Amino acid sequence: MDYPHAMLSVVDGRIDLSKAYDRGMGVWDTHAITYGYKRVDESDEARFLASHVKAGSSAGLVFASDRDARAAGGVHPSAHLWDTVSALRDILNVREVALANFDGGAVAHSTPFAELERVLVPIYYLHRYQVEAAVKLIGGVRYV
Repeated sequence: MDYPHAMLSVVDGRIDLSKAYDRGMGVWDTHAITYGYKRVDESDEARFLASHVKAGSSAGLVFASDRDARAAGGVHPSAHLWDTVSALRDILNVREVALANFDGGAVAHSTPFAELERVLVPIYYLHRYQVEAAVKLIGGVRYV
């Protein structure tokens, strides 16, 4: 299933959330649901499924299991939950702006400053999944 990272960006020096989440289903979702649920005549089923897999492959859709995508040792460059190098640049820009503007105002006025850690950690590690995706592109191993 498509679970894309929020599309965060920096516009005029400020973090822009206006396009954070897309609407509708992703390309992979549509492909997988069509494969699993499209009604076809039983006599045409094998031919339909084979042509659908071939069309998906031609469109650049590659199946990888969660074991390949989520495991710390997963190395397949197409098996990652997040985007690629351009997304890494974008998220690093967002992280830089967020950290530059991080201060005591990040928590409510009456909240102890010790709670700043809860707000800081997700910002500090905002780029971690994009880094993992980029590393797989650079040093990953393509396998079937």
